[in-house]
Amino acid sequence: MSHVTKFVLTLVSVVLVFVALAPGRGAPVAEAKALGLSPSLSCLQNGTVRMDLHWFSQNEGTQWVDLSLANNGFLPGTFLGFGPLTSTQSQAVWDGLISGAVHYVRVNTFTATGWQPSDTLSFSTPICPVSGPLAATNLAAPAQACLADGTVATTFTWNPSGAGLQWLDLSLSNNGFAPGTFLGNGPMPPNAAQVTWSGLLAGVVHYARVNTLTAGGWFPSATASFITPACSVTYGLGDVSFNGTATGPNPALLTDTRIAAHPPEGYDRIVFEFDNALPNILVGYRATAASCGSGMPIDPAGAAILAVRFEPSVAHTSSGITVPIDINGTGGRILEAIRSCDFENVVSWAVGISTQAPFHAFTQSNPPLLVIDVQR
Repeated sequence: MSHVTKFVLTLVSVVLVFVALAPGRGAPVAEAKALGLSPSLSCLQNGTVRMDLHWFSQNEGTQWVDLSLANNGFLPGTFLGFGPLTSTQSQAVWDGLISGAVHYVRVNTFTATGWQPSDTLSFSTPICPVSGPLAATNLAAPAQACLADGTVATTFTWNPSGAGLQWLDLSLSNNGFAPGTFLGNGPMPPNAAQVTWSGLLAGVVHYARVNTLTAGGWFPSATASFITPACSVTYGLGDVSFNGTATGPNPALLTDTRIAAHPPEGYDRIVFEFDNALPNILVGYRATAASCGSGMPIDPAGAAILAVRFEPSVAHTSSGITVPIDINGTGGRILEAIRSCDFENVVSWAVGISTQAPFHAFTQSNPPLLVIDVQR
């Protein structure tokens, strides 16, 4: 054998050994994609299907479970993704699948070199009838209480189905809760079984239901009817006071003062609204009113002055005053309101009343309000 032949054979042998040992060639490469997808299917009481999917994770990156009703290679916009899941996770439960339909599922892994989808698995969900109670039951209004403003706080109780988020619907009409004729309080968690609703009209028949939103749609409870108690409101001429929660370092900021007439209810109303909390409050008739800064008399329209004092409180910020100093009244009972003080955490008002008439004052916390109703 010639020297040339020996050199060529030796070179070929070296090349073959190099190729055999080169990474990515003869050496085995670990799988990056998930393997062995296996779904377990079961019916839910709302007629949909639960998929309990298992697979073998390769621990190569964050994972998503993709689900589609179309066998189109998971084109954008045609599938839903469940994730992100950890790189080691090998199980996921997905509720609400359509029953009696072919589905396509994959596990897509985001690796250092990009997306690595598993093979697509197709399966048919079973046909699942609706079973079990999806609507709340035993709706009742066992407790009612009159509030200071003459409205009612009603506590509702029921047995939730646990099938989805819940809303308590309330109406004054027995019309099957036609759109636009009821108010809804919610959403509440699936296991909520009680709520108190304040501000209901007194002495009126109400209709209530609990409506549960499930994967299969809305499931309302039976309608419950109840009558709120007749709540009387006490009017008087004496001083009224309230203790607030505002403190000196954080005085109550007055953000709005408004006056309105309520002839059908028999009163005019003035409302003082605060931004953060209620201050201590004193309301009562006074013979005169004066500016706390100058001592000059303040004489609002009307034959009587209803004085309102807030402490600690302010009616200004670094940008200026937060409410007008002088507010026109209704022309009925409340004729005018003039701010008489905004100094050293004290805000006061002189409210002009056509003639000294009984008033009723009450507070609310959300938002923080003082409400004064003066009889017409």
